[in-house]
Amino acid sequence: MKADDRVSGFLLMILGGATCLEATRYRIGSMTTPGAGFFPLLLGLFVVSLSFALFMKSFSPPKDPRPSESLWMVLTRKKVWYIVLALIVYGLLLDRLGFLLTTFAVFTFILRAVEPQKWWLCILGGIAASVGCYVLFYLALGVQLPHGILGP
Repeated sequence: MKADDRVSGFLLMILGGATCLEATRYRIGSMTTPGAGFFPLLLGLFVVSLSFALFMKSFSPPKDPRPSESLWMVLTRKKVWYIVLALIVYGLLLDRLGFLLTTFAVFTFILRAVEPQKWWLCILGGIAASVGCYVLFYLALGVQLPHGILGP
């Protein structure tokens, strides 16, 4: 496990460094007027810092003598496939149904299928997620979202 963390941490540091290097080929700008390379540079620095932390942690002795649980032991594969399926369906239906309906349906499905909740809670969570994202992205940030069958 530690060797895997060393290898993946090292490779991700290289990937993050390459991203930073390529980002400098574009105008970086500043915090108030970011250029095309600003976000890739920040993303590359973020990847480098997290992968460096993973790399360094791989050299520390384990705190618990028990082997750590893998992702597949914590989550069942069935739940992971539910999420993958939901994201594929989301991508396929987004233009047809529109942002609000598709987001509501997918969030409701995920809340019900992945960690089963009561139906009223799933529906309430789907409404809150879709309306909240709509307000944030469409109204506050001005991002164009597909209207679908709801019209413009």
